[in-house]
Amino acid sequence: MRRLLGNLKSFTFLVTLLLTINFTFRDARADISQHFGIEFGSDYNSIIHKSIKIRKNIHTVLIKATNAPPDTKSLRAEICDNFGVQIITWRSIERSLSSVVENLEKIRKKLTIRFGSSKIKNGSYIWTKNSISIVAKIRTKKNTYQNQIRYFGPKNEECLNQLIDTQD
Repeated sequence: MRRLLGNLKSFTFLVTLLLTINFTFRDARADISQHFGIEFGSDYNSIIHKSIKIRKNIHTVLIKATNAPPDTKSLRAEICDNFGVQIITWRSIERSLSSVVENLEKIRKKLTIRFGSSKIKNGSYIWTKNSISIVAKIRTKKNTYQNQIRYFGPKNEECLNQLIDTQD
């Protein structure tokens, strides 16, 4: 009887551990494939999205997301005709330089927890995981400063190459 109880406890522990690992991996995959509720590869819908720019095979649209941070100024998506959403750009409200530097550090820490360590290039932090790249930086324009995060989907290069090919 003791042996049966010991085996049952071990079995229960093992099942609990496996379920926890499975849900952890499932959550990690969800973090990679979509941001702000926008999934890479999703199609352009003129009823849902307000188009602000069209360049050959790419529609730039404004996105209204309910789960965007409260300091969001704009959320845009680049939607490629053949590949769906491939680039998502989040921009914060304008801030002082010291404030955006402080906020960039918070963003870096948060994204490092979710996606692992980053590379630094030209003042931008870059993460790459499962053919998706994320770039966080400070955007400067005429003495105004914003935090910006760009998410590049798995087919963004193919999408941009099609644009370049059609411009020749």
